[in-house]
Amino acid sequence: METLALLDYIETPAFAFTFPQEGPPRIVYWNARAEKAMGLPRQDVVGQVPSDAMGTLAEPLLSPDWLMAPGEVTIGGLGQVHLHPVPEERTVVCTVLDDTHKEADAERETFIGMAVHDARAPLRNINFLCEELLVNFEDPGDGRNHLVRKIRAIADQTLALSDDILTAVHAAALKSAPDSMVDLQPLCDMVFATLDPMGKHRLTSAPAVLELERPVLQVVLRNLIDNAIRHGAQDTSLSIRVQVKTQERGFVVITVSDDGSGIPDEALNFLATGEVRRGSGFGLYGVQRLVESRGGHISARRLPDHTGSTISVTLPGRILTEEERSEILRRRVVSRPRSMVMHS
Repeated sequence: METLALLDYIETPAFAFTFPQEGPPRIVYWNARAEKAMGLPRQDVVGQVPSDAMGTLAEPLLSPDWLMAPGEVTIGGLGQVHLHPVPEERTVVCTVLDDTHKEADAERETFIGMAVHDARAPLRNINFLCEELLVNFEDPGDGRNHLVRKIRAIADQTLALSDDILTAVHAAALKSAPDSMVDLQPLCDMVFATLDPMGKHRLTSAPAVLELERPVLQVVLRNLIDNAIRHGAQDTSLSIRVQVKTQERGFVVITVSDDGSGIPDEALNFLATGEVRRGSGFGLYGVQRLVESRGGHISARRLPDHTGSTISVTLPGRILTEEERSEILRRRVVSRPRSMVMHS
């Protein structure tokens, strides 16, 4: 692919494998920084079987599963490798993110988060002053109140955008946590009570107990439910449903469906192509980064005639059976100190 030549312009080692229909994978690109990091000239590597050129370092990268969804693996002596599939070419692009670039990215995202957080205070003050003008001062009838409402609407939109940016920053900074047992319904109820305190909309969720990273699931649910409410039908009650099912390879699929006006075109385009444009949604961008960092995937579809949307997120985890749940609870009780058991 001609676009692989762009890998020469990035500042970290990068290479690409292709997976033919028959036979072993082959190296199809090897940038200059990969030459320096691995000590292998491009002309000696391209066209070779990865395990022949890279030895055991290549093993975690050679699963055809990487053609289905992006992810990251850590390889000793090389670092953290991000894998991005190009399915139509049966190719996987690998880029190495070294510690220097990770630290710079983290500092940049922290600064963005602080700046956005600080900018929220004056926006809230603008909202408050607009409300004061509309409620406590007589309408002069010259169109001034119409302008005040426009200013308040712009402030509201900007506050919503800042929420999305903060979601993206927090999602990027979320470290891996041990899997834990998560009861889906109470978690959904808690998220929904935060986003819809007046109980305007209807939420139903599957009665399932999962074993996965709870912080990741909470960020995903909060963002997707918030998007459903924000982009739903105006001034009408929405019906939002959260479902979960098991997928192969130790993953679960969490689906959030609604009967609103449908996910915007910009968001659909972003999820399909990865191209960020105005209106794509920083929150959705952050959730995608978070999900893909766990080896998962996010997809969306809009129902015909803008009658609703369905967004599906794949995450590592599993649905526990009643027997498994009871056994985990039993082990917790057994592992507690005797004094705690006696006084509980």
